[in-house]
Amino acid sequence: MRTIGCLLLVGWVCGCAGVKPVEEEGVVPAYQTIREKCLDEGEKNGVEACRRFLKLYPKDMDVEHRLGFLLCQKDATLPEGLAHLRKALAAQADNPDIHLHMAQALERRGDRESAVESYRKALMWKKDASEVRLSLAGLLRKLGKREEAERELRTLVEADPASAVGWAQLSLSLFGQGRLEEAIAAGQKAVELKPDDVNARNNLGLFLTQAGKLPEAIAELEKAVSQDPTSAVAHYTLGLAFTKADRLEDAAREYLSAIRLKDEFPEAQHNAAVVLTTLTLCDEARARFARARELSVKSSQVVQDQFKALCEPPPETPPVPPQAPTAPTPPTPPTPPSPPAPPPAGGEGR
Repeated sequence: MRTIGCLLLVGWVCGCAGVKPVEEEGVVPAYQTIREKCLDEGEKNGVEACRRFLKLYPKDMDVEHRLGFLLCQKDATLPEGLAHLRKALAAQADNPDIHLHMAQALERRGDRESAVESYRKALMWKKDASEVRLSLAGLLRKLGKREEAERELRTLVEADPASAVGWAQLSLSLFGQGRLEEAIAAGQKAVELKPDDVNARNNLGLFLTQAGKLPEAIAELEKAVSQDPTSAVAHYTLGLAFTKADRLEDAAREYLSAIRLKDEFPEAQHNAAVVLTTLTLCDEARARFARARELSVKSSQVVQDQFKALCEPPPETPPVPPQAPTAPTPPTPPTPPSPPAPPPAGGEGR
């Protein structure tokens, strides 16, 4: 009876608790290994691992979120990824990372207004909001909502004055609104915080060029080119500054450097052609104009007229060959005088 009672007790305990697998000490269960592969950012087969795990444990929303994020990285699986993110979000509505990944996926799909809404929801829950606010501001700028973008970026730099990228993005937002002096100030702050940021320095050089502060612009842009000689954009922007300063030989050199680094650079091709035309380097200018047309840049009528005037002068009128001398016209002999008229009949003697 005692044996039977013990067996009944064991059966009752197992029935209440559910049967559990026996796990040896120090041995990681197979399902745990699959989950780790799913969540491992360096795992190449993460999607497959996440799918396998969800078949075993369909209510694990962290894995659901991870699978949705991975699938949203490719256009082909983007719709499926969004479905997984929505499912995870339904279970964890206060998870800022899911809102952020949803916003990024919606932006990738082209649904920008919905993406803005998701970014704003992420901001409600995320403590370290710099990444989210930068993404939101960038999207607002793309939508032409520059004032809203500026508000987000000012909030960012007020909360984190040492954010170089925040100041750099703010400078672009101000430049887009035509507020050059404010853009220059923000750009200088970005470069001060991160001197090795070639893009920020290049943008500052562009702002200074547009403001007509050419010595300062050229100094910043020459630093940008020295920091990264392979930056086609830096060479191009320096070419703009030299053009505005009427240093055309230097401008041509920088435009051509940009083209050598990036042949499919239509603005550089066209600007090089214009400067080379002014320098009457007509063959090279003709080649640059042709390449610009291939890249869908059409010259204005003023530029076309300038090229014709300097490089395609009208053909000279051939000289008229001298005509053979004509023989002199012989003089007309004098007309002999007419004889006097005879006196009328019955003259004076009558």
